[in-house]
Amino acid sequence: ITQESLYRKCKCHGVSSSCNVRTCWNTLPDVHDIALKLQERYTEASPLSELLTQFRYTTDKAIHGELSRQHLVYLRDSPEYV
Repeated sequence: ITQESLYRKCKCHGVSSSCNVRTCWNTLPDVHDIALKLQERYTEASPLSELLTQFRYTTDKAIHGELSRQHLVYLRDSPEYV
């Protein structure tokens, strides 16, 4: 998430910021923005056992294409903290 959230930020240097020299760097957005993206992936996470069953019994490329490197999977459900 952090790697894909990087963006370029630049600053001009020179007399009255005339931009004779421009310095640029990659930077991250606010932690809040990264947390929102992580929460979105968390809510879309799939149980690993369900995915393995789908992959084992189908040759449909659409289902195989659903899982990417960014997709979160889990082994068991999280306990309910009530």
